[in-house]
Amino acid sequence: GTTTNALVATPIDTTNLSDKTVTNVTGGEMHSLLVAEGSAFSCGFNGHGRTGLGDENSNTLIATPIDAMNLAGATVTQTSAGERHSLLLTNDGEVYSFGDNSYGQTGLGTTWGHTLVATPIGTTNLNGQTITQVAGGEPFSLSLDGDGVGYSLGASDVGPGGRGPGRGTTSARCSD
Repeated sequence: GTTTNALVATPIDTTNLSDKTVTNVTGGEMHSLLVAEGSAFSCGFNGHGRTGLGDENSNTLIATPIDAMNLAGATVTQTSAGERHSLLLTNDGEVYSFGDNSYGQTGLGTTWGHTLVATPIGTTNLNGQTITQVAGGEPFSLSLDGDGVGYSLGASDVGPGGRGPGRGTTSARCSD
């Protein structure tokens, strides 16, 4: 609820959570995500749509429910905040993304634009597997399926999930 730097651990303003219990938190570049009783909340700088609030031009100082119109009532179990994008994982193993997509890190099959609300990622290469964990990086995304197979999206010039001077994009599957 403030723009002043916190020099000691300071509680996040959860006024909008209606006394729900927070079960997951993550921080990205200038934004944070929380899960409280199956719903996702965000706060921070909305640039590039990284907070999933349908806005990319302001700051949100209080944890606020993300725009969940595409979630169809799904229960959010985990969040991960990347550099300028964010990921949500639901209880049925579906992954949703929002924010900057300059390198394909939101998994929507393109390398341009900003996604302002949670949108399901492309699942072509998942071979029907259920995702159990997500992680956002700079500028890439990772996911893990129930069989321990990892997947990457986004910048990949030094290998899946890597970053270097000549960034490219990829969607890759890593396994034994």
